[in-house]
Amino acid sequence: MSENLDKLCQKIKVNLETDRLEEHKEKEGEYQFSTLVNGWPSWTSRSQSIWYIPQLKKWGIGPLDSLGSVMVGIWNELESVSEWPYEIRDWEYLSSTVTQQSQVNGWQPETVNEITVECIDRNFRE
Repeated sequence: MSENLDKLCQKIKVNLETDRLEEHKEKEGEYQFSTLVNGWPSWTSRSQSIWYIPQLKKWGIGPLDSLGSVMVGIWNELESVSEWPYEIRDWEYLSSTVTQQSQVNGWQPETVNEITVECIDRNFRE
């Protein structure tokens, strides 16, 4: 993790672009920088959060009451080579309904740009 937390994005927006992600609609919206979790920054909305899962080397999006755990509904597809979640381009989501061959243990890879995570506030902390 970068030691320079002053350059952190303060607000992140999560967009879910298809009906296939209906069961994760609560994860869509804006997240505000919160605190360090597992030694990494986290962002929270009213009921959801974004945090780094070091044992999996993945960024996850899940319920606020699961913050810091591996209990997420969306995470990046491969081990993270990006320092921040808004630099990730390939995501997976946990699905209770998909039965395609590409699904592994309930995890379904997104199609292009179904899930986007972007920095929307570049007014960094002073």
